[in-house]
Amino acid sequence: MGLEVIKLLPCRRPGGVIGLWLIVAAFVGVLSPDLTRLAAEGQAKMLGGGAESRRAAELVRQCWPDQSYESMIVAVLHRDGGLTDADRKFAARLAHRFEAAQRPREVLRVIGPDSAPEIARRLISADQTVELVAISLSSSFVAPITHEAVAWAKRQAAEESAALPAGLELRWTGDAVIGRDYMDGVKTSLDRAAVATIILLLIVLLFVYRSFWLSMVPLVTIGVSVVIARGVLAWLILAGWEVSSLVELFLIAILFGVGTDFCLFLSWRFAEHFDRDNPASSMQVTLGRSFAALVTSAGTIMIGLLLMGTTRFKLFSSTGPSVALGLALALIATLSLTPALLIVLARLHPRAFDGLADRSTSYWHRLGSAALARPLRSWALTLLAMIPLTVLGMRTEFIQDLMTELPVTTRSVEDFRLVASKFEPGMLAPLAVVLESDGDFRKSEGLALIDDVSRLLAHQRRLSEVRSATQPLGSPEPLSRARLASRLGEVNTGFHQLAQGAEQLSKGLTEGAAKLRAAIWLEEATGIPLTGAKPAEGLISKSDPSVSRAKVPTGGEVLASGLKQASAVLQWSTGVPATWNLAALQGALEALGQESASGAKADPSGAMSDRGRGGRGAVQPAPRPAGPESAGPPRSPAPPLASQRPRGADGPQQPDRAGGPARPKVESPLEVLLRELTRAAEGAAQIA
Repeated sequence: MGLEVIKLLPCRRPGGVIGLWLIVAAFVGVLSPDLTRLAAEGQAKMLGGGAESRRAAELVRQCWPDQSYESMIVAVLHRDGGLTDADRKFAARLAHRFEAAQRPREVLRVIGPDSAPEIARRLISADQTVELVAISLSSSFVAPITHEAVAWAKRQAAEESAALPAGLELRWTGDAVIGRDYMDGVKTSLDRAAVATIILLLIVLLFVYRSFWLSMVPLVTIGVSVVIARGVLAWLILAGWEVSSLVELFLIAILFGVGTDFCLFLSWRFAEHFDRDNPASSMQVTLGRSFAALVTSAGTIMIGLLLMGTTRFKLFSSTGPSVALGLALALIATLSLTPALLIVLARLHPRAFDGLADRSTSYWHRLGSAALARPLRSWALTLLAMIPLTVLGMRTEFIQDLMTELPVTTRSVEDFRLVASKFEPGMLAPLAVVLESDGDFRKSEGLALIDDVSRLLAHQRRLSEVRSATQPLGSPEPLSRARLASRLGEVNTGFHQLAQGAEQLSKGLTEGAAKLRAAIWLEEATGIPLTGAKPAEGLISKSDPSVSRAKVPTGGEVLASGLKQASAVLQWSTGVPATWNLAALQGALEALGQESASGAKADPSGAMSDRGRGGRGAVQPAPRPAGPESAGPPRSPAPPLASQRPRGADGPQQPDRAGGPARPKVESPLEVLLRELTRAAEGAAQIA
């Protein structure tokens, strides 16, 4: 029943159908919201929730609500000869004006000369010719409210322009300004495309119909359809329908193209059954035979457009269903408004259909007959002609670069290139990498991870600078010594220096011991006191009268003399490391020698005094071994020695003068010093 009404209503009430369509189009066109504005506001939401950039932006907004922003306006102050003090003062006044209390709600913060010194320095180019004042916004770069904020910033600068120093250029860029120019370019392109489509379509229709009034029938039908489709989609956006900015372009292209084909098909069928006396009856027959073909053809296209809604990319998924809705409205207009217009035109100006009633020329008749005679060959030739275009389309590379889509002469693009030449290319559009972890990034493990990722990205040649929590100014040098690799390197260097020092110490001690050993050997062999030490008792024959009258030195004097000789030997040695403080070491040895000598004078019997026992550097005799021999008569105390061999040490034994058991040979201080130097040299060699 509904289909019959659609077929009969335009034939019986053509004037009413035309009036109804025109009233609806005027109502929708006047009262509906601006589709271009609403589609632009939803442009930033075209990415799905699973997109990495969308997730990263949400994380930044949640974790750093006071630092996140959606777009940015950048005022560029440029002077070729270099900025002056007056220019910098103007930049400060401009920043203060942007921070006014009556600023738009979208303005989050202003970055300028009064920001932190580390940030303010980075807003001035290296050649001191450009300074930036940035305004962070909470809205998308293509949103209309962002464009209003850009206009507000320019008005504020215009009010301050009276104080603009002579020769200083004030330019505007940033993604918010570029987005405004981009959307203006899109709107201009859509208007131009609509005008060009109408003009070209009118030329084609005039060539086909050979009648101006008949050519206006498809244009009126499609024009009314586009106006109503735009209004309906705008209301649907307010209700939650997602529409991309490409919808208007698709509406113009598809509705004018497909709608014109539908109108041509219906017009030619009407001309085949044309009756000047009863055009309504002819149209009724035409609709009965053309209705199924038109609905099937439009339905096929609409199904293809609806399949775009299954894609995950919202730019396509929101475009296909919206254009399918517009095509459905165009189909309804073709089946109702177009027949009504044709009937009224046939009644008022029947001669307009004379061009459709004429037979086609012999050329087109022969071409059609040949195509029908060999359908397979015709299909193959058509496919062969389409293959080169298909290959060319498959090899086309799409570049998603907003800058290249805008005209080269766009002022915001030129200003952006100026900033890019004075600063790093990513100064105005940095790439943010967000790390998400279950751990705490403020701990050492988290900071180490941030540092590793930062240095890994810094090795990429296309990245000019990487800023992070561990290198906020882009340089990794401040924390270079705190990194594990640097600490391990310093430890390795320290071990290497320690080994070198131990090697030098071993060499010096070995050479010193060799010199001392040679001096002792020559002294024993020749009797010449090369070391300067006085002979101890038992080493010189007592038969010598001069010796018997000389005073025999005590053990303390012998020790003091040995310490002085050790100090001298160390000073003579050429292999002592340069890091040794020989003056302090010699002073310490002489002090010990004086202390031993004073102890020996205080106790000439050889017994250690209380001061000697507790004093620094005192040497106590080794304890006597416990055993049966210890129960015998007490022995006379041995003279104090600088050192004694440990128990059980091998060495020559000296028999007791009283005929008692043999006693260990007493070492002279030089021998003790020689032995200790040898042991020290061996230890240093092991360390090296």
